[in-house]
Amino acid sequence: MVVAPSLANFTGDMEAILLAAGRPNVRSIVVGHLATVKPQEFAPYSNLVIKGEPESVFQAIHGDSIPEGVVAANPVGNLDSLPFPAWDVFPIQKSRFSFAFPESRFAFVQASRSCPYTCGYCPYVTIGSYRRRSMKSVLEELSHLESQYSISNVVFRDPTFTLDRRWTTAFCEAVIQKCPSLRWECETRLDRLDAELLVLMRRSGLASLKVGVESVDAGVLREVDRTRGVLFHQQDIVSTCERLGIKVVAFYVLGLPTDTEETVHDTINYAKRLNTSVARFHIFTPLPGTPLWGDLEDQIFETDWNKFDLFNVVFHHKHLSKEKLLGLKEYAYVSYYFRLRYLCALLRRALRDLVAPTPPRFSPPATG
Repeated sequence: MVVAPSLANFTGDMEAILLAAGRPNVRSIVVGHLATVKPQEFAPYSNLVIKGEPESVFQAIHGDSIPEGVVAANPVGNLDSLPFPAWDVFPIQKSRFSFAFPESRFAFVQASRSCPYTCGYCPYVTIGSYRRRSMKSVLEELSHLESQYSISNVVFRDPTFTLDRRWTTAFCEAVIQKCPSLRWECETRLDRLDAELLVLMRRSGLASLKVGVESVDAGVLREVDRTRGVLFHQQDIVSTCERLGIKVVAFYVLGLPTDTEETVHDTINYAKRLNTSVARFHIFTPLPGTPLWGDLEDQIFETDWNKFDLFNVVFHHKHLSKEKLLGLKEYAYVSYYFRLRYLCALLRRALRDLVAPTPPRFSPPATG
């Protein structure tokens, strides 16, 4: 049994590990971010804990010869060498993604791993460095999903999908030619997008986009090694997405280490100005293995891993109390979604989707 524990469901994942430990014919293998940075949490209860990307260890296992203890794995040098996921073992026919593809099944695809940026709060870089699959490999997987499972809706799990503009452009052009029924979602940074690229992405089937805005305050972001980007450019990109019919999910982080009540309110007001389809307000949470975990470890008071879910306060903030941060989070959600401007935009988007539920392929709306 292979388990990839998450912080938000730590108790449930540990129950599965302990259940396996109590059965003589079951071997448990723990992998993932937590296994990499906190192997001691699982080693006493598991047969094998893999630090790093697990594939090289899996490939070395033959029959019942499973290694024991904590094993450090080598990163996968060539992502193209990995086989496609065996979706047959999952109830893939029942999969739905209510936001982007509410009416039909979908699958996850990963065209790259990790991220070259060094944001101090991000866990992506704790397992391996940035690598990308070849265009040929990604297109073959998309064709495989459609031919084997009748799946033409895909969510790309890359942290920064549009990192390389030339690669993204070539990908979209290839999809238009070879995967005309594809609809997809990706996650990226606003400063890695422009209007021309968005038009092409929409033509190739882009339905929705996830972007991290985090904070409107450049100084607050600078302290966590995050570059804010030009606000006018961010607003222009969101407006272009709205014009093209691309749904946008924007992420914001409240309570970064140098945040004050004023800077948090500035971020909430900026979110309202962008007025994206969805806004998610997370409370800053230092995660194990990240640089900010090391900086703030002495200030962390929470011992329940389940509370490290981005919605609870787990450390002593120097400017904001626990109660104040939780109140700001509630205010952010209520004040964002209960606004006339947002409700009007919600109705406009719903009517647009009703009239044209699929992305335009070869005649996108004008951008001027």
